[in-house]
This record gives sequence, structure tokens and C-alpha cells, in this order.
Amino acid sequence: MDGALCAAPAHRRRLVLGASGSVGSILSRWARALGATVIGVAGTAEKLAKVEAGATHAFLASGPELSTKIRAIVQSGVEVVYDFVGKATFPLGVAAVRDGGVIAAIGAASGQPPAVTEQMASRGIQIRAGGTPQYVHGGTVAVATEQLWDAVRADLFGDLEVVRYRFDQIGGAHADMESRRLAGLPVLIV
Repeated sequence: MDGALCAAPAHRRRLVLGASGSVGSILSRWARALGATVIGVAGTAEKLAKVEAGATHAFLASGPELSTKIRAIVQSGVEVVYDFVGKATFPLGVAAVRDGGVIAAIGAASGQPPAVTEQMASRGIQIRAGGTPQYVHGGTVAVATEQLWDAVRADLFGDLEVVRYRFDQIGGAHADMESRRLAGLPVLIV
């Protein structure tokens, strides 16, 4: 979603809402390895340890004054918010992002995020949404795939559990993802 993820300068600050999920866990670890300060948010206390393992700072979504705690770390706000949750966390993303920043609305586990408000427009906040093919296509697929495998070979995600599904179990994999029962990174074995 953010083209600068693969070359994030050390001054970049990212907020990952839903940082304990599969993609959120990968994103947090990768951005941190590239020098970004990653603020990760977990939905439950049981998921906090997973977020702590990948983020520079980890918080519970239900924690008191969470936006104040985030702004204490990054007074002007984070450059990018990656929101894997949607409607429930969207207000936090708006409060945490800097003026002119980007909210990458990647998931909607709690429902679709609301439309851009007048206040967001006046702050210059950009909303990026949609599927991966909008951002990774054509020649960028090979580059993105190579960078991902380089990160895997560098063992950036070695602490994450892998859940394997045979090709004939793909329906079960989708059901586990939709019901949020997936406990690790899904890998399809052909």
C-alpha cells in the first residue's frame, strides 16, 4: 500500500492496527527490520505478546487514552496507518495519523471504515483501499515476490507460526481466516 515500505528511512513511523494478524505480523517485522518505528495494536491481551515481538511499541486497542499514548511517541502523528480491522479502529487511525498522512485501509474485520470526512479532507489525510492488484501488478510482482522471499530467507518471520493447508483444504483455510480462528501464517501446499 505504501510504496516506501521496502525502503523505509529510519525516521518513518508506522501504526499497525491489527498487528497480531498474519499480514500485520509480517508487516510489523519487515518495517521494523527496515528501520521504521512500528507502533502495533492488539485487539486482546492474549495477542499482545505477538505484537510486542514484532513492533517497537505495542498497545492494547482497549487501553485507556491510546491515541494520547501514540501521540506521546510521535507528536506530529505517524506517516502511515495500516488498518487491518476497519470500522472499530478507524477513529484511532484518524487521530494518530499526521496531517497529510496515509491510512491504508487493508482489512475490514469489524466492518467497512466510514467515508472520508470533511475534517480528514481538511487535514489532507489520504485513504488508500482496495486489493493488492491495485498496487502490485505487472513488473512489480516479480520485485515484490523477490523482496518477500529475501525477507523469508533472512528469517525476519522465523518466530511466526506457520499453518499448512493442503490444496484440497483451501475451503477450510478460508473459513479459518473469515472466522478469525487462524493462529499463524497460512501456507498452501500444492
